[in-house]
Amino acid sequence: MITGIQAKTDREDRPLTRKDVEQFLREVGSSDKLNLSGRNLERIDLTNFPALSKANLSRANLSKANLSGANLRGATLSKVNLSGANLSGAILNESNLSGATLNGVNLQDANLFGANLTSAWLIEATLSRATLSGANLAEAILGGAHLIHTKLIEANLSKANLSKANLSGADLSGAILIGTNLSSVDLSGAILSRVNPSEVAQSRTPLQGVETNLRGANLSGADLSDANLRGASLIETTLFETNLDRANLRGANLSGAVLNRATLIETDLSGAVLNRATLIETDLSGANLRGAALSGITSHENEVSERLDGTETGNADRYLDGIEAKATDSSPVFRFRILEEPLTAQNLSTIILALTELSTKYWLIAKGRFADLIEYTQTRNGRFAEEANVVVTRITHNSPMNMDWKVDLSATSVAEALVTTIDGVAQAPKRLKQKELENQAKVQEIQRAEQQAVHEQQMASLEQEQRRLEIEKQRLEVLEKQLEVQKKGIEYALEIAGKVVDLLHPGADPATRAMEIQVLLPNLVQLQNGKGLELALPVLQENQTPPEQH
Repeated sequence: MITGIQAKTDREDRPLTRKDVEQFLREVGSSDKLNLSGRNLERIDLTNFPALSKANLSRANLSKANLSGANLRGATLSKVNLSGANLSGAILNESNLSGATLNGVNLQDANLFGANLTSAWLIEATLSRATLSGANLAEAILGGAHLIHTKLIEANLSKANLSKANLSGADLSGAILIGTNLSSVDLSGAILSRVNPSEVAQSRTPLQGVETNLRGANLSGADLSDANLRGASLIETTLFETNLDRANLRGANLSGAVLNRATLIETDLSGAVLNRATLIETDLSGANLRGAALSGITSHENEVSERLDGTETGNADRYLDGIEAKATDSSPVFRFRILEEPLTAQNLSTIILALTELSTKYWLIAKGRFADLIEYTQTRNGRFAEEANVVVTRITHNSPMNMDWKVDLSATSVAEALVTTIDGVAQAPKRLKQKELENQAKVQEIQRAEQQAVHEQQMASLEQEQRRLEIEKQRLEVLEKQLEVQKKGIEYALEIAGKVVDLLHPGADPATRAMEIQVLLPNLVQLQNGKGLELALPVLQENQTPPEQH
């Protein structure tokens, strides 16, 4: 038996085929003796290939290869080129992918348990629903990657770059985040319990000179209970309805963060910076705020003092004195931003028009002026918008565009309704993303079926007709899925409209409620068609500086 051989072909520059690999495998006898290091396997089709476990594919060119469902358990894939390859459902647990190039790769539903991905490049890679628990991703580049509902339990992400990645619904329980770049990442609905940016898991040891960067990240609805984020940068982070109970945020910087409806029960915020943070309906029961900086925070009148029952504030009390006056004297400010880059006039006008009409309708509902609501819906009479008195107080455009609107003080629920609207609209595409990915996978499946049909021209006419009918059936299924996505979009708009009406007109009778929802629905659908809209974060007012930290 030939062992440990270097597989060769008559032409070294010719990409290998599936038949070549099968022949080499027969020659060496087992996959652990198969050596294809440095070989050209570009675009090779190894779909569901059962015998590549422990094979040596280091430095091989597998760009745009199809390895979906293939068994690569324990394989050596260091510095391999897998750009644009399809590895969906592949078995890669315990494999070595250190230094590999996987930009744009499809690893959806793949098993990478315990895999070595140190210094790997995974820019805009798709890893949704993949298993990466226990994997080593130290210093890996995952900018813009899709990790929706991905399992990263106890994974090592130290010094990894996850900027602008989508980790919504991901499980990062016990993950190591030493110096991890999580700027502008989407962690909405993610599980981050026991996350610890220190080298000793669950030790709550101080982070010595290494900063966990979550600046601008979306952590809405995430579970960060018991997480150790001591000294972390959470500047302008969205923590809407986030669970931070018992978390260690000592010395963390939460300047400008949005903590609306978040829970921080018994959380350690000693020495933390919360200047200009928004704390509407935030639960701080039993939290430690000793030495924390709280100047310029935004909250409902008296709300912070009511929610600090049993909280240790120490010298932070001096920052709380002005909160009630600030909430009493200022009209509610509604902030949003548009992420589209470059910002187009069409998208800007679409969003501004929809928000103007919604603001006016919300104001009319809050005032109980239902006859005027019907008239405005039918005529778009500008006098109603003027009465609503929505004032643009600030506009900045420096990637992204930020805008502040001040609403009528006598109808404060309008600002909250607008926040609810934009939050719902911003989340809807993420909730639809999974269905779109499924549709894309179906489209790829159809394309493969069409290609196979072209290569099988010798098929009997009856078999060809059956294949054509099957492809058409699949096309109809895709169309049905696309219609389902559109239907879901309308359902989400209805859901937002219902929440807003209940907020603005609680206790409305069913007929009135249905009328109000019907009036709001076209604008909500229009707003969903805008690009890059999301809530903006509080900004530092002129002549206002954070308190000096000691």
